[in-house]
Amino acid sequence: MNAQFKCYEKMVRDASYNKPGLYCNRTWDGWLCWDDTPAGTLSLQSCPNHLNDFNETEKATKYCDETGNWFKHPVTNQTWSNYTFCNIFTNYKIKRTMSSFASTENYDEITTEPSSVETAENLIRQKIMNAQFKCYEKMVRDASYNKPGLYCNRTWDGWLCWDDTPAGTLSLQSCPNHFNDFDETEKVTKYCDETGNWFKHPETNRTWSNYTFCNKFTDYKIKMARILYYMAVVGHTLSIISLLISLAIFFYFKSLSCQRITLHKNLFFSYVFNSVFTLIQLIVVANDKEVVSQNPVSIGKI
Repeated sequence: MNAQFKCYEKMVRDASYNKPGLYCNRTWDGWLCWDDTPAGTLSLQSCPNHLNDFNETEKATKYCDETGNWFKHPVTNQTWSNYTFCNIFTNYKIKRTMSSFASTENYDEITTEPSSVETAENLIRQKIMNAQFKCYEKMVRDASYNKPGLYCNRTWDGWLCWDDTPAGTLSLQSCPNHFNDFDETEKVTKYCDETGNWFKHPETNRTWSNYTFCNKFTDYKIKMARILYYMAVVGHTLSIISLLISLAIFFYFKSLSCQRITLHKNLFFSYVFNSVFTLIQLIVVANDKEVVSQNPVSIGKI
């Protein structure tokens, strides 16, 4: 109520918009006050502190389209402000903070390299914004649902885009790649109930998509990958040692010199070089987080 009262006071007090061109009128959207905004402009503000899970360091956005009208949500056809990022990173940051207390190693990483964390969050934010923009484009472009019976309206849930879905149907999609611990081979589900409404979580009473499986097995898969990684390193190291011992024996005993032994020497040398280059690839390339993050396709093959 205080924010709304101050907003109306500000709207009355501020001078009229006097710049050339179309613009969107100043308005109160229910949570924040928005000034007159030139057409074709995305207005940004810090998130409000009305809700406990809202992060004031994130930004809320409101788009003034080229015709001088505030953007309308394609489903509700009502003017809409984007508060998606106000709480989208809340759980992620809480999880990161808790892990920092649980692990000294993680704590050191977070405190000594804040720029890396900020860069990662910016990349995540950019991915989600691009996905959101494409989602709204798709919702506007796709034809209206024309099948008989009740259905749930197409929607954007903050991470993924969902099409119109018949009532009583469970919709599935592959997990998004927004977060490092999300496995794209797993599935996200969203249930459209028999009344034609998206399922609401019983605790929050908000529409809810099930991303549980996106990172449920991540820790296990990472653990198995690490085991296989160290097995490969140890295996190739032992292979090099045993091959070098064999080559030393072949070279030491001159009586073993013959065409067949020469072929074995060349074969062993090729195995040594193969193991050496494999170890270089495993230790220098596969173990470099920055290289791996820039080349997610190849890491799936390692």
